[in-house]
Amino acid sequence: MSVLERERRLLKVRKCTRYSLLCYILRLCRKPKSMAEIYWGHPSAFTYGLLKELTSLALECDFVERRNGKFLTTSKGKEFIKRFGSLLELFES
Repeated sequence: MSVLERERRLLKVRKCTRYSLLCYILRLCRKPKSMAEIYWGHPSAFTYGLLKELTSLALECDFVERRNGKFLTTSKGKEFIKRFGSLLELFES
């Protein structure tokens, strides 16, 4: 398999999982973001219903907290980002 084919395959894996979308939300919320800002940051990635589901999951897992109606990534969420990145690196090695 060529490098280009591997990269395309990895991109598919990244785009297809709920965890990659959750990681995207957590990265985006390193600075406080409203639900609309998250949604319009990458509208093709998910529906509004899926966004609500993922933000609820992130809140339940303490990956984000709400401050003044906006979502902000917690230290636990930042750890998720780091570990998820390490997991993706295994696909590349």
